[in-house]
Amino acid sequence: MLRDNLSKYLRMVKAGEVVLIKDRNTVIAELKQPSPETQSKTEWEFTREKLITDGTLIPAKITSKIKLPEIKGPKMSRRKFQEILDEVREDRFL
Repeated sequence: MLRDNLSKYLRMVKAGEVVLIKDRNTVIAELKQPSPETQSKTEWEFTREKLITDGTLIPAKITSKIKLPEIKGPKMSRRKFQEILDEVREDRFL
């Protein structure tokens, strides 16, 4: 029945209603509008949370930004850097 009337139920949810999904008179799920917190999450944030829940990803204990060491020596233009990089990688394109 859910599959046959899914569009109808989605319109109801869009209008602000909560649709209860039952299996043999037992509520097994709810269809409702996402919370503002959920709406603002990116796909990566959902994926990250799932990976953490599954135990596939263990987040870092320290969340502060890492300060990279300052590079000393002469500066190089982006173009020159790209030329050197291309030269080093040229054997990959043969």
